[in-house]
Amino acid sequence: MFGRHVATAVVVVAGTVLALSSVASAESKAEKMRANMAVIRLSIIDAVRITENQTGGRVYKAELKRKDSRIYYEVEFVIGNETVKTEVDALIVPSPAAMRPAPAPAVMPTPPATVRPQPIAPPAPRAPRPALREEPPLPAEPIQPDMMPTTPAPTPPTTNLPPAGIVIPFDSEPVGAMPAGFAAVETDGDNQPATWKLTADEAAPSRPNVVAVTDNKNGASTFNLLVANQPVLADVDTSAKVSVTGGTDGNSAGLVWRYQDANNYYVAAYNKGENTLDVWRVKDAKRKRLGTGVAETEAGAAWHEIRVEMKADRITAYLDSKKMVSERDFTFAEAGKVGFWVNGDTLASFDDLTVADPNVSSQR
Repeated sequence: MFGRHVATAVVVVAGTVLALSSVASAESKAEKMRANMAVIRLSIIDAVRITENQTGGRVYKAELKRKDSRIYYEVEFVIGNETVKTEVDALIVPSPAAMRPAPAPAVMPTPPATVRPQPIAPPAPRAPRPALREEPPLPAEPIQPDMMPTTPAPTPPTTNLPPAGIVIPFDSEPVGAMPAGFAAVETDGDNQPATWKLTADEAAPSRPNVVAVTDNKNGASTFNLLVANQPVLADVDTSAKVSVTGGTDGNSAGLVWRYQDANNYYVAAYNKGENTLDVWRVKDAKRKRLGTGVAETEAGAAWHEIRVEMKADRITAYLDSKKMVSERDFTFAEAGKVGFWVNGDTLASFDDLTVADPNVSSQR
């Protein structure tokens, strides 16, 4: 099934986009920009795009790695019948030359063994375009009243994920820190957020590291989340290994998707006390159950795999490869983020987060 995101590993890290204004008075503006330059951190999607654009190959695996003070992506791709491994730096600093208009692009030579992205030069100023005449919208097809969406469904954003998706095993990052590219948030919080950090676990599905909630003093009405900054998807196929390790006012942990903000998202969670998989919609910080299924595996087993696929309004949730819930919901049609979730004072561990676009995935 995807491996565990099937194959090995890829870390989703937030990319940084530089916004440049018009290039009038180029020399004086370049001086100001050089004074305010910051390190650019590439996302996994940036690394995949750079590699494919510069080599013409097809990426099938990428993984964030750290060696001494260097952070880079190890990328494997296929070109012709040959499998090639290369490296793309995750942190780059724009050079002064990037502040001047770029010369005409040269024909790409045969790619070197190491692909190192260069910052994009600012575009030359363009003359304003004439206003486009707005055409009247086409009449929408009728929708059944019981399935009326609360918001229109936009075109999903381009993700440029590999066909097999990406998997984040958390094994190449330092223990004790929060994983890079993630943000901790609370729903209906009490100003005492749970502690999320990377820990070593020899019993983990993929050793040595897991992401764990190690301290949590919240009541039953509070939910704690760890959300990945990228990718942002509407249709999504995501999974993770989950282990509930403690809790009094809470004993559920699971996956979040189509995350809009701390109060609006979907969640599928394993309830250790009831041995069930529950699918919830959290809207304006209020939780409503959309479906539930009873696990066939032994209650309280150390690790369970939760997988969710959502295409358009159809939600399908699995526990340990068994389909548990299939429901429809139109509440959140927009693309959103994915992440981890616990309720109340639950303590839990997570491993092998996978994310794929079900419209292009080749292994699910």
